[in-house]
Amino acid sequence: MPARFEDKVLGSSITTASRLPWTNAPVRSTGELYPYLSKRLAELHDYLPLSVTLFSDPEIEESAMVSFLEELPGQFEREFRLRNARRERFVNMNLLSEQEIHEILTGHRQVQPWALYFSREGGLGVLSQNLEVYREDVSSGVVPCTSMPNHGVAWRKTSAEDCQIWLATARKEGLDWDWDSDIGHESAHSSFAPVPLFAQALHVNPEITSLDTVNNIQYLSTDHLARMSYTYSEIAVIAMRGEQRNTKTGLPVVEQPEELYAFLELSHQLMPDLGFDRALTSCKRANGQIDVDDSVEIYEIGASVMRVLPHISKLTNSFAIPTIDFYKSIS
Repeated sequence: MPARFEDKVLGSSITTASRLPWTNAPVRSTGELYPYLSKRLAELHDYLPLSVTLFSDPEIEESAMVSFLEELPGQFEREFRLRNARRERFVNMNLLSEQEIHEILTGHRQVQPWALYFSREGGLGVLSQNLEVYREDVSSGVVPCTSMPNHGVAWRKTSAEDCQIWLATARKEGLDWDWDSDIGHESAHSSFAPVPLFAQALHVNPEITSLDTVNNIQYLSTDHLARMSYTYSEIAVIAMRGEQRNTKTGLPVVEQPEELYAFLELSHQLMPDLGFDRALTSCKRANGQIDVDDSVEIYEIGASVMRVLPHISKLTNSFAIPTIDFYKSIS
């Protein structure tokens, strides 16, 4: 954290004038928060995303930002202790080795910088339904999540071929920060389960055929593959947090047991060495209804999807959906 926050008691400002990366709107910014946060999290700092920045609309009082920043380390500490306890469960069940899960959770923290946006009314500063903002010929933008439009993936072109991306997180419109959803869940995405730009853009086409209509990987469309990529990221977060969803499966994205079975079977066909066959057997044993808080099944499913994450991390800033051959190369 810049020295100006540390010197707040002396009356100096904690922010400087800046621009919001995805709209170019005038905002204030703290600059990089990682040094400030890591200093306060001691032995747990390895779970932090390597880049965290807080932006705010000019109307937000600096005192509100100070309060938020003072609360943040304590919230992270509770989150990371939970994550650490579940990490130990994966190891004790012999699903992932200590070295393997450590690499998954800490080895790719730089791939998706996290932009926290303290907007005036809440939200990301764009119309949540205006998903046509995702176009490759646009220099910057953000694709909000359809179910959580205050969360999204933002990008800014740095050249004709490359772009910089952020995990973009704001409060819900008209509400205060939700420490569990806005901070706990989103910090997991930014630190070990990135949401690729192509996967978030999947929401532009909500009429995708369900995975349970596909019985062989040769029939997977690019949209199916993007949906699967998004599912790996979301289930990995659920597995590491114990975040039960109000769906028939208890999981996000694959909300019906039949689609969950298909997701695991197709994943096994694509990547037969990652343990998806064991996950499918476990899932069927539970009739596709997963207790994500404390069940063998969530850990067996979680171990498989988490092995995919380091490979997905290589494609985080891509507009292009990976091919079947990309997934088949994973081992």
